[in-house]
Formats: sequence, C-alpha cells, structure tokens
Amino acid sequence: MNKPAMLALLLTPAALFADPSVERVIVRQQWPWSTDVKVEYSLSGVDANNPVDISVRAFNGETELPSANLDAAITGDRYGITDPVGTLTIDPVAAFGTSQVAIGNFSVQLSLTTSAANMNDVIYKIVDLKTANTVTDVRRKDFYNGKYGNFVTNFSDVVSGWVTSLDDVLIWTDVAKNDVYKTDKMVFRRIPAAGKSFQFLKGTQGATNAYYAAGEGIKVSFSKDYYIGVFEVTQGQAMNLGIPNLGWSSFYFTNTTYRATRPAENCNHQQTTPSGTVIRNGFSTKTQITAILPTEAMWEYACRAGTDTYKYSGASGTLGKNDGFSTYAQRALDINGGGDATASRNSDLSYGTLCVGSLKPNAWGLYDMLGNVEEWCSDRSVLSSEFCKCTCYNKEDNVDPTGPTAVEANNTKARVFRGGSFFSNPTPEKGAMARGGRDYDAGDVACGVRLCFFAE
Repeated sequence: MNKPAMLALLLTPAALFADPSVERVIVRQQWPWSTDVKVEYSLSGVDANNPVDISVRAFNGETELPSANLDAAITGDRYGITDPVGTLTIDPVAAFGTSQVAIGNFSVQLSLTTSAANMNDVIYKIVDLKTANTVTDVRRKDFYNGKYGNFVTNFSDVVSGWVTSLDDVLIWTDVAKNDVYKTDKMVFRRIPAAGKSFQFLKGTQGATNAYYAAGEGIKVSFSKDYYIGVFEVTQGQAMNLGIPNLGWSSFYFTNTTYRATRPAENCNHQQTTPSGTVIRNGFSTKTQITAILPTEAMWEYACRAGTDTYKYSGASGTLGKNDGFSTYAQRALDINGGGDATASRNSDLSYGTLCVGSLKPNAWGLYDMLGNVEEWCSDRSVLSSEFCKCTCYNKEDNVDPTGPTAVEANNTKARVFRGGSFFSNPTPEKGAMARGGRDYDAGDVACGVRLCFFAE
C-alpha cells in the first residue's frame, strides 16, 4: 500500500505575528495517485471576531517559485478565515506549468493579514424553491474563496465606459449562466439602502413641485436595507411555487424550449388583493419569507444603482432604438431581436421576451431592470399632473414613501409599473425607466414581477 509522502514541514515563527499567527504548516503530496499538494495549517488567535486572509508563497528549496498562476491553482478558503485549522490544495501543474509528478524539495510559507471589515457581509441570498425553508447566505468571502464562480468588482468590467457612484461593487456574473437560479431557486441581492437618499424620478416623465425642480427629482430616503430579485420572476420559478390553478398556459410565451427561463407574465388576472400578486403570495407561503412588491422608490433606487441618468450605465446622451445602451441592457421592440408586437405564444427568442439574464446587469448585478417586461410596484397610480401633490412626496425628505393614498389615487385598482418592456421602444421623453399604470387585476403579456423582502 502506498503511503502519502511528506514533502516538507515548515514552521513559521510565531514571533512574526503578535496575534493572530501561523503555528504550523505541513505540506504533503499524494503521489502516486495525485500530483496535487495538500497544505495543512493551524493558526492561533483566529476566531469569528478576528478573521484573517491567508497569502501563500511557494519554494523549491531556498528558491521562491514565482508564478502568476499560483493563486488560481489553489483551492480552499483563504479569505475571512475564522477556523484555526484548515487545508489548502495546490495544483503544481496549473501553478508552475510543470509535468513533474513528484516535487521532492517543495515547501510553502503562509502569511496572515486582517480580513477586510466587510468580508463577512451577506451580499446575496439564494432561496431554494424545491426544499421548503431553505435559504443560503452568500457572503463576500464566498466569492473571494471561489465558491460561486466569476464576479467583478469594477462596473466598467461589465461594459467598458459604464460608471457608477457606488463605492462598493460586487456583481455575480456567473449567476446568469446557470439556469438553476432561474427555475429551481431564486437569487436576491441586498440593496444597502438604510440611511441613503436619492433623487427619485430624476430625468423621467412627471410633474413638478417645490421639491421636483426641472431636471432634478424628489428627495427620497430609506430606513432599512432590502433584498430584491436578481431576475424578474420566471415561469419556471412560478411553477415551482405550487400555486393553485397556475399552469404553463397561464403565461403567454409558452414555447417549451424557452418558457422556463422567460419572465412570468400575463398571470396577474389571478391576483385577488391590491397589495400583491399570486406569485408574491405563493412565494411567501412556500418559503416563509414575507415577500413584497417593491415600492416605486425602492424599484428606482435599485435600478439606478448609483447613477442619476435615465440609463443605469451612468452615461448621458440620447436614448433610442440605436442607442448602444439599449443594445447591451434593454430588451425592447426592434432592439436585440424584440420583434413586433404581434409575437405569437409559441415565438422563439427572436420575438417577445428574452430569457432572463441575457443582457448586461446594473452595478448591483440586477438583470433586465429595463425592458423585457414591465414590473409591478406596490404604489397606487395617479396622473402625472397629480403625482407630486400626493402627501407622501410633498416633504423635504420623503422617508420610505409608499405612494398615493386611496383617496388621492381615485382609481384604487391602478398600480404603477416600471422599466418598460419588449413591447415598446425607449424614448427620450420617457427615458428607459419609463413608468405607467394599470389595474392590478388586469393580465398583460408585457407585465411581470420582481420580488423583494426587507433585511433582518
């Protein structure tokens, strides 16, 4: 029986670190059945209140082995470490380009740095629709530890030239490549809104008052963070909620090849109360998470993601059919194959809606905020000429506004929808963040939903 060969034992002097410190490092190679190098370590002074990041250096005897690929060749957690005992694995072929199966004089050195204060922050939540009450917190360190695939921390990496005022960008790009997150699970992004304010309806169509000057907007602020769906709710997700009397035929675009990851539209005729949809209620029942439709202010704050233009790229300028932003980020009539308004129920992706996540996200990693389908908000709808007379928007600082009252709205069944759809092209007059209203119990092929819930 072959036994693992111990290649090196490297003790890092505890004196190099006051607290925390590396106590022991053991390096083994599992030859002959594997070329991988296993690095076992023990640390002191590390716990939930003192997380550390681990850096790795590799040596051949006394000579350090430089490698631009070393970090990428290491698996195992190295960021936000709170456990004093752990293991890393190095693939020497990937790290150093060597085909040598056994490395007899190989050793490593570990060094510690204090983790960033936000490394343990929950950035996303994944809700399993197949298993009741199963929610996974996805923390910043999980991305840095390679657990969820590719992500970017610079908005211009999404599209060159796109800008945002956000000082903390983390966009999970691989979420759009895995259909499980569009069917069997739902992914929600935390929006850091507590104590933040923005100019609501800046650059979009609407009336003016003392707090809504030309070219500006109404000052809105929030008292708490919230989570919002990375995607519009899809037909596959809606079906997984087990909603009574809801079937594939409830939706308009029923092409069996694409329907599961297309937005759930045309089903609001089954809504029974003005405060939500059957999808919202079904999600709350299935997951025990109290879901809401976003208020209009919540929706726009999430959509802008640190920008103040009517395009979440942060770029100003004209908006129209041939605008580059629309090509990248907006599914609309005659844009990115939107087709015409007479698309049939069995249309492929050349007409009507796209599968969610097909285009480029905003700086919070939210997809399809503009175009594809309009998105219901919880606010009652009023005429633009009456909007800024509403009591919830006539203060110098409007905190957590919920829209017009029933008396102000006149038609209590009308609800706001935002973002436009495949059904109409963007226009400079309305902007990409187009707003409108429709009775909540009216089904529409161009209208869908994106769920929210408040952070604990």
